[in-house]
Amino acid sequence: MSSIFTARGAGGAASLPPLADLTAILQTSDRQRALVMLAQTALVRTVAANGVLLQPSWTMRDALRHIPAEQTHLEALRSLVATGERVLFGNREVSEVEFQAHVAGIRPLMTGVPA
Repeated sequence: MSSIFTARGAGGAASLPPLADLTAILQTSDRQRALVMLAQTALVRTVAANGVLLQPSWTMRDALRHIPAEQTHLEALRSLVATGERVLFGNREVSEVEFQAHVAGIRPLMTGVPA
């Protein structure tokens, strides 16, 4: 599996992919790409909010394992990551309805607004 990191920064240190905001993700017409962007962004934000230092070799699933079990909306994040992996590694299609369902489930983690 590939890392959630996409490039190396100055000095060879791992760097995060640029994180998109929710508005940019919603405006992405390719729903496969948008879903992966949503998964990566929500995961990175949630991991960072929990004080976990992302490691360059981690996959989305690895990062997910480092989020405390009591994290709110963890099931929505797990579902999103699983779907994101199927899109990335299985070239799975994402319907608009499915995409919007994931957005609704993950929005509180992206905006800080309760569901």
